[in-house]
Amino acid sequence: MFAYGNVYGKGIDEILERTSGTQTIYYQSDHQGSITHLTNASGAVIERYRYDAYGVPTFYNATGAVIGNSAYGNAFLFTGQPFLTWDTYLYRARLYNAYLGRFMSEDPTLYDGGDYNLFRYCDNDPVDQVDPMGLAGNELQTFEVHRSEDRLWDLAQHFDSSNLTHGNFLGFGQVTVTGQLAGGPADLRTLKNAKPGNLNDRDAPNRLELGEVDNYGHYKVQHLQLKHNSSDLTGMGVAEEHVVKKSGNLNLEPSGPTLFSRGDIRDRVGPKTRPAANITGELTTRQTYRIYYGFPYEVHYYDIPQVFKQHTHIEQGKVTAADVTPW
Repeated sequence: MFAYGNVYGKGIDEILERTSGTQTIYYQSDHQGSITHLTNASGAVIERYRYDAYGVPTFYNATGAVIGNSAYGNAFLFTGQPFLTWDTYLYRARLYNAYLGRFMSEDPTLYDGGDYNLFRYCDNDPVDQVDPMGLAGNELQTFEVHRSEDRLWDLAQHFDSSNLTHGNFLGFGQVTVTGQLAGGPADLRTLKNAKPGNLNDRDAPNRLELGEVDNYGHYKVQHLQLKHNSSDLTGMGVAEEHVVKKSGNLNLEPSGPTLFSRGDIRDRVGPKTRPAANITGELTTRQTYRIYYGFPYEVHYYDIPQVFKQHTHIEQGKVTAADVTPW
């Protein structure tokens, strides 16, 4: 039986070391938070781990020979999650089976997670995304895990004016603004044969109403409520934003067609990553929305006639504006 004392870092699921009796082992992780090595107090590698894209682990001893499981009782593996047995991990809200590449139960938030497949893991993109809470959508993170090394970035970025986005070395002033809809990506095959909507249909969307704003510091999420005349629409569908850059020196990265639920379209506004202290710039875009509805039966679309302005302003690394307003 193993009895442990653990030390954790600032990041979610960021285990740094574990002590059992007189032995202390240290955890080494990659950009996803997956544990790749265990080392001892002198820094020597004592155990290694490798994973396929969806997290099926292979264990190696210090000499590189394959072993059946961890000789040190280590249970923290893919994206830092507890490994149970039979390729199964505990992702807080749900069990995840890496061999199947899917969760073993439906998303407890149902369609609020932004995906019509309630068992899907990370939009079928386990290489670029992690889901530490087991709740796709709001908790889905694209490597914004903010682990301890991010603190080193916070310090280093001030000494090199070329470091304008995390992990990216661009010319001065080139910061990327997302302007992306929040939610899972839509299956484009379901949209290919969509027909123009009939506005006499009471389920047909014909306008958007600006709602609450969630403030996450360097970016915001603007909620837009889908309506038919004065009535809220509460179904699921797909939103596609059509964006035109009007002014500014910041880069734009729009999103593709995105799933929404309960008639709530969430539009992220602001820089993709926290800007360095030497960055000043702005971006103004003109945007409209096409809404696809009628799933899972006959799919229709309607172009909302309203026009919106999205504006981002950064002053010496501080985001002073990240807003969506009527044009």
